[in-house]
Amino acid sequence: MRARLFAIVSTCALSAAAAPRLQFVSRRTGVTEIDAVDARGRHVLQRFAAPEEIGASAGSRDGRFAFVWHHPNRSPPRLSFFDLAAMQETGEIAPGFGGDFAFTPAAHVVHTWGCGTNCAEWRVYDVRGRVVLGGWTSGVETSPDRRFAATFPSIFGESEPLAVYDLDAGRSIASLPRTGCVA
Repeated sequence: MRARLFAIVSTCALSAAAAPRLQFVSRRTGVTEIDAVDARGRHVLQRFAAPEEIGASAGSRDGRFAFVWHHPNRSPPRLSFFDLAAMQETGEIAPGFGGDFAFTPAAHVVHTWGCGTNCAEWRVYDVRGRVVLGGWTSGVETSPDRRFAATFPSIFGESEPLAVYDLDAGRSIASLPRTGCVA
């Protein structure tokens, strides 16, 4: 009798108490399956044809949605979105860049990454992977709860405004033009 070759390698506990949790199933060289486990049992959310590396995963605060940042062999990294109430994938994209990913309070995913010295890019995706908001700037910071983001200039980007965005609403809520250096 053949021994089973897979092992559960990690679990991502999601936010809400009764929410499903993600499990990644490994077959020696990488993850081959993403499962959600709840009171009814295990549900396969996604199977990979070849093992993949998992870079990040998280659940929304209400436990309804999850994302997984994964890297297929010889392909660009992918960001998959899941509806855990329906136990299905809602979207998958290849953002083109790594960086940091986190849920906002309203279950959008904010993605920030650097593009060089005094250069930052950011995007906000809905749970289907569509871009809601984003841009490039000298610097970007998000509030601790990821509800708001501020973009700001550096000494090299003097014409850039200071702007504040509501990431859940997907819009700018304030902008102060930069007029140059103050002596």
